[in-house]
Amino acid sequence: MQLWINTPNLKILENIESILFSDDRKVAKRFMENLPWEVYENLSPQYEIQVMSAMQIRKNLWGNIFKNIKGFYFWTEQCEFLLPTLDEIKKAIELIKKFDKKYVTKEIKKFVFVTPYYWNHTIRERLIENLQYINENAKYINPKLWYVEVVVNDFWTIKLIENFENLKPILWRLLVKTLKNPIVDTLGIEKNVHIPGKLMKNKTAEEIQNLKKQLAENQKKGFSRTSLTNKYFINWAKKNNIARFWIDFQNIIDFSHITDFFEKENLNLDIWYPYALVFVWRLCDTSAIENIKRWYFPTDEVCPRTCLKYDLFIKNFETVGYKIIQRWNAQYKTQLNLDLPKQTLEKYNFRLIYQPLI
Repeated sequence: MQLWINTPNLKILENIESILFSDDRKVAKRFMENLPWEVYENLSPQYEIQVMSAMQIRKNLWGNIFKNIKGFYFWTEQCEFLLPTLDEIKKAIELIKKFDKKYVTKEIKKFVFVTPYYWNHTIRERLIENLQYINENAKYINPKLWYVEVVVNDFWTIKLIENFENLKPILWRLLVKTLKNPIVDTLGIEKNVHIPGKLMKNKTAEEIQNLKKQLAENQKKGFSRTSLTNKYFINWAKKNNIARFWIDFQNIIDFSHITDFFEKENLNLDIWYPYALVFVWRLCDTSAIENIKRWYFPTDEVCPRTCLKYDLFIKNFETVGYKIIQRWNAQYKTQLNLDLPKQTLEKYNFRLIYQPLI
């Protein structure tokens, strides 16, 4: 498995070294110096998640994060009005090259461009401009490759990329459908099986436990149904030159059987960690923070981009082992315990897409 970093904006990419750190002692020092206890409870859980997830990666996969980074996914896959300008893309490319010179490895750090779904015609022109530049400079951006990968989240973008010979699509979350909402029980299906009272009537304790196991297995089979197990979907993807797909880290535990199927079909996975998407919609809760009248009209030509000013999270949400964070027009759930199946770790072309901050 390879380690890749997802940076959703230029500011995070510029500060990626200070965000990730190199060892746990620096992490502890950062907490002591910057997070006094009297204000800690009012800070976004993002900072705690970033520190703990980096520790999980160093403990379970790679002791030194910087020496194992294969490349960067740049930008976010959600709101179209956050699409980067051409100048931001150029700066990101140069920052990655600068990072590559500082942390030299056998392979040059690669650049992947992340795109959201698109509805607005004005934003669409900016996307075309970005793709044209990346296509024309693909050999400079990724010197040892003939192409640059582009994350797509709508069918129009897939068709658009066909016009650029040096761009290669990756299919991400909004086009890869799963039945399991990531907010469903963090502890696992087995511990969250609820048997109707009628089925437990006149049953012994042993019979009830066996019934729970049976129901858990049935739920696993149901939740394992996804676009990635649909042969028609996979055949369509192959026809469109798509060989890499997204899946949330939380789902790979239940979909571990997919790894063998993907190896047989010569397909690859992007496993996103430590966040999972709960929902995304065209309305935007953060637009109402400064002007309540804008709640129903956030995604238009004059979007105020209020989301860039605030870091929102649900403070009093009763959860076990995870947080709920609001970013842009989407909500995310966290999953810190990095326990990947062995057969997944052994697949070299699979990628762990680590996003330290949303």
